[in-house]
Amino acid sequence: MDKILICTPDPIFLKSLYAFLREQGYAVETTEQTARAVQRVFETHYAAVILDADGVGLSAREAVRIMKRVAAEMPVIIAGATCSPEGAVCIAEPVDLEELGQAIRAIVEPHLN
Repeated sequence: MDKILICTPDPIFLKSLYAFLREQGYAVETTEQTARAVQRVFETHYAAVILDADGVGLSAREAVRIMKRVAAEMPVIIAGATCSPEGAVCIAEPVDLEELGQAIRAIVEPHLN
C-alpha cells in the first residue's frame, strides 16, 4: 500500500483528507508541524507528501526545498497555495477533495512503475 504523509495544523482538513485518502486505498501518516514532516521524509519513503500552505513553523516553500534534496522524485502537493515553489504542485483554496484526489493519482501513479 502506498504511503502518503499529510502535514496540517487544521484538524477538520486533516480528518476529511485522512478519511478520503484511506478510502482511495492509501496508507496515511500525519503530523501537524512542517519541520516534523521534513524529518519524516528523512526516515520514511512516501509516495507523496501533502503540506498545508499555512503550516506551523517551517514554511511550506522551505520544506519543499529540503524534501527535494532528500527525495527528489517524491511528489509534494501544497494545499491552499496559489503559487508553486519549484518541485511542488499547488491546489488553491478552497481545497476540493476530488480535485486533490485527481492530482494525487496523476503525480503518484507514474512514480509507482
